Amino acid sequence: MKGNEKLFQIRRTAAEILAAAVSEHDHKAFAIKGGETPWGFYYDFIFMNPFSKEMLPLIEEKMWKIAADNEEIKMHEMIPSNAAEFMRHNRRPYPAHFVQTCHDPIVQVVQIGAFVDHVHGSLLKKTGGLKAFKLLKLEQRPDLYFKGDKKLVYRITGVADESKDALKAFMKKYKAWIGIDHLTIGEKLDLFQIDLGRGEDYFETARIYWKKEGEALLHRMYSFWREEHLKEGFELVVTDSAQITRAHKKLYRLSKRTCESEPVRFAEFRFPNINGGFSPIHGLLGLKVCHKDRSHIFCLKKDLMATLNSSLIFINKIPKMLGIAYSVEVSCPDELVELFKQLPIKTKIHPGREARIEWKLCDDFGRNWKGPFLTLRKKDEIFTIKCSLFSSVERLIALILEAQEKDLSQKKELLDKIAPCDQ
Repeated sequence: MKGNEKLFQIRRTAAEILAAAVSEHDHKAFAIKGGETPWGFYYDFIFMNPFSKEMLPLIEEKMWKIAADNEEIKMHEMIPSNAAEFMRHNRRPYPAHFVQTCHDPIVQVVQIGAFVDHVHGSLLKKTGGLKAFKLLKLEQRPDLYFKGDKKLVYRITGVADESKDALKAFMKKYKAWIGIDHLTIGEKLDLFQIDLGRGEDYFETARIYWKKEGEALLHRMYSFWREEHLKEGFELVVTDSAQITRAHKKLYRLSKRTCESEPVRFAEFRFPNINGGFSPIHGLLGLKVCHKDRSHIFCLKKDLMATLNSSLIFINKIPKMLGIAYSVEVSCPDELVELFKQLPIKTKIHPGREARIEWKLCDDFGRNWKGPFLTLRKKDEIFTIKCSLFSSVERLIALILEAQEKDLSQKKELLDKIAPCDQ
């Protein structure tokens, strides 16, 4: 099991044990929803009885007791209707509603003693596997309107790791990160405003409103992208297909262009449609509907190596320019291994169904996020190189904003390297 997945397991398990501990402490409390976060775990509750942050040590003590009991963590697979009935029978009306309205044919239900919950992803086998954790805070979240009634929602957050030493080291990073998450810093720099609420599914949702400085930043990032692609000989296009690759291939055929004399290059910058909101837990780092760019190069074998080399230099500009830590991951099918070995990439080539080079952008927690990438495919005698300079504009901005070693002026200076915020 990969290290990250093991940590996610620990954090998911910690969230469920937290909910079990609160339910044991206060039988009238309603456990709503929880899980892992990029830095720890959380669970949301509706309390019928008074509850304050001074009670967190007591809840943490109950969590340690559940861990010490080393109970089996039972996982059940059920169809949604059965899972919902099971939840209602165990006084879990909110998860019952969530399960009933989900579109999955099979859902996972976890059971820890008398506590049951709907979960996504795997957990530890026993509660004793949770070796190191700490509850951090209690905070009020957006109100929940359920069946016409307004409910106050409170969130308990915590951190968990594989060992006490690992948790101690992580806490140093976490304390440095507090107050510099990208949503907070973006508001301080007057780039945007974040509005927290709840969607139709009752889950917490954030909406972003780009302000004057933010709009200028997005515009100038586009201008930077446009200028760089024109210098590289790309033809800038606009298509209306959801699949940009399919649209560019169609355009290549319709234009009756040929790549016999030189490669044909199309590049497109996509502005997002109306966004229905995003999870505030991952913020802009996990945004699916975003500003993104995709470009395609159609070439023959005689131009392939030169085109690949120039594309790699072109794409590598962004992480180098911004000083963002990154690693490069390479995968390709057997028939292209020898070709990829000729490229100036000092990293191991992993077997894969697709020929792909991806820049993994690393944040201060050691997490890797998808960054610029390049893929290669061949059909008949024509090679298609797909690449992206930004991948996601919002994710790139978020990583710059969360750089711990930089103060506000330095973060702004980093953003200015791509697109100055000042006229």
